[in-house]
Amino acid sequence: MALAYVSRTPQFQTKITTVRDTLNLEAFNMMYESDPSTSSSQYCGRTDLGTSFIKNVVREIKAGGAPIDINFFMDAFGTSYKNPRSTESKVIYNRYMTDLDYNVVAAAPAVGSAKGAATWFTLLREQHSGGGTKSYPTTGYLLIDKDNNITYSVTDMDTSANYAHRVEITPWDKDVTVNIKAGVKYFVSAVRPVPGYSTPQATEDMQTIGYVQKLNPFRFRRDWRVTLDLMRGYEDIFRFMTKFDYQGKPYDCWDAYEAVRAREALQVNMNAISMFASPITNPLLLSGADVVTDGIHTGYYGLIPTLQSSAQVIDFDPSIGFDLKSDLEPFVLYQDSLKRCNRFAVKHGKAFKAGLVNRTNNMIANDGQTLYNFDMYKRLGEGAIEKYGIDSYNLKSLNFMLNFSEWSALSDSRFLGSDKLNNMGIFIAEDGTVDLNTGAKVAPIEFFQYGMCETGDYIESIINEWKINGLEAISGNHAQSITMAVHSPEMHLIANPVITC
Repeated sequence: MALAYVSRTPQFQTKITTVRDTLNLEAFNMMYESDPSTSSSQYCGRTDLGTSFIKNVVREIKAGGAPIDINFFMDAFGTSYKNPRSTESKVIYNRYMTDLDYNVVAAAPAVGSAKGAATWFTLLREQHSGGGTKSYPTTGYLLIDKDNNITYSVTDMDTSANYAHRVEITPWDKDVTVNIKAGVKYFVSAVRPVPGYSTPQATEDMQTIGYVQKLNPFRFRRDWRVTLDLMRGYEDIFRFMTKFDYQGKPYDCWDAYEAVRAREALQVNMNAISMFASPITNPLLLSGADVVTDGIHTGYYGLIPTLQSSAQVIDFDPSIGFDLKSDLEPFVLYQDSLKRCNRFAVKHGKAFKAGLVNRTNNMIANDGQTLYNFDMYKRLGEGAIEKYGIDSYNLKSLNFMLNFSEWSALSDSRFLGSDKLNNMGIFIAEDGTVDLNTGAKVAPIEFFQYGMCETGDYIESIINEWKINGLEAISGNHAQSITMAVHSPEMHLIANPVITC
């Protein structure tokens, strides 16, 4: 009956149904039609129309947008996910050997009381090791203010407070007043000036020891069950596909459909947690009535929380777009100061790209360029124009390269998309991490897998409960354990949209 409303030549109505009439009809949907007691074929008013109901369904049409990109993360970084690195234990560690740094940083400013006077300053917490008991430099070494051409001698050290060691410095020049700034690097020269006759003095040196990343795995499971009676046939002949998957493909077999949905659920979950997850630390979820996991399978930090806490973050106004000059170039110079990666893959939403294109076009115009040497639009015949975009950015004079790639999931409100994610740019360093044992390049995002089959990796099974306990049902379960690491997060960048309204 409902189909008559959208047909100009109704096949079983004596008159065309009006809009008002159709509003009084019960909704036509697959789940409603699958019930013989409520189906249109049962209640269409005439027996002959009921038996011929299927003849009036001439086309099955998917009314919706493009398929949801549920595998966006694995498509980008999933090479390691498809072939994860095998590990012998559930909890694993990565040790990162960072570059040597000959500088120290003060935790707070320090200004001398007079010209030539000795002055104390406190080292930044991160400058300590050995549980806060060791630090660098030591008495006798030189401290050089590179920006102001001032040399100091380290004349004393106070190591009584862990993670808060104090350094006393005295300027070489009697007319200089000590002025140490917080957050500024000061070069340490590990030698001491001595007179013509000198005696030994024990000194120390400290290697940049890097840091260790501890990784716990996640383990996820999905179960399903259907009764055998649903598979034996229906009271009436069932003439409609029951369900559709996320790409719009129909499934008419209950057990196949449920298995497909279970696999989809795990795949959706892997992409979501790889992007957003943080470890489970709430004791209410680790023990007691609401326990969800054990103390081992507490998981890891996903890409965004890792980068937001450890990567370089550049805030920008999404209403005017990310600026490749004023926003990016300071980061380029910072990367060069540490001789780090100069090639990045940029993952972003559509809004980020739109703002980038507009801001770049404005930047070119403001720099005095014309449309003759930087085309922004192209005419495609009468009444049509094409606007150029940006797929890559080669800052050739500074040897810096960006390759842009849209993640449609960041703007898909049906899935994980949001306004902030749509405007975000995630800059992933494409090199700079190397396996010290083999010398091979290490992917910026890497997956690890412990165990085999039932002991760890992905597994699924279908159980015929009739053969086991006489219950007329079949069931299935799907499970997977996985660990993920974002290597050297300090080398990456997030263009963080600051939405003010």
